[in-house]
Amino acid sequence: MGQRFFTSDWHLNHGNIIKYCNRQFKSVKRMNDVLIKFANDKAKNKSDIIIHVGDFYCYGSDRGSESVKENPSLYIDRLTATFVNIKGNHDKNNKVTSLCDHMITNIGPFRVHVCHHPSNDHNSRVKNFKHIILICGHVHNKWKYFYDKERDILNINVGVDAWKNCIVSESEIVNFINKLAQSDSDINKLINRFKDK
Repeated sequence: MGQRFFTSDWHLNHGNIIKYCNRQFKSVKRMNDVLIKFANDKAKNKSDIIIHVGDFYCYGSDRGSESVKENPSLYIDRLTATFVNIKGNHDKNNKVTSLCDHMITNIGPFRVHVCHHPSNDHNSRVKNFKHIILICGHVHNKWKYFYDKERDILNINVGVDAWKNCIVSESEIVNFINKLAQSDSDINKLINRFKDK
């Protein structure tokens, strides 16, 4: 049985994302190639699953890459692992099939929600929830985690801009959450409430 990995906000073929997020690539092609290579270096088998939490690909010339209208399957087919996309705000017209808008799953001992937008975003699918761990994207390099005290929600950003262009394994997420809990008693109370019994 394979492993699951989480990631977000690749924005393949989105030329302007390089400057918006200060990505250290000289071209869109180089960015596309590196993100795919880094993913294949970790998720090496078809039995592995990459859950991409929105904004995988940009189709057309409106995102800073002139006349790029390739089918996104050209990039998905280059991934060794099985690819699953959860819908992001740029996924309306990009020809990428999305599995869902959000999901609930277990990551290690934790029951988590997975959604593109963080809990404090007006588009969030979990804005009416409280006391959860949320795996999200959308914020690029603004933060790696955010503890929403108002809703008691721990947001973990799995976007490539927060994780050095890499996908994130379940064990890396578990270790990151445990490390946060060691330094913050409120987060510690939250995660103990939601550990899978």
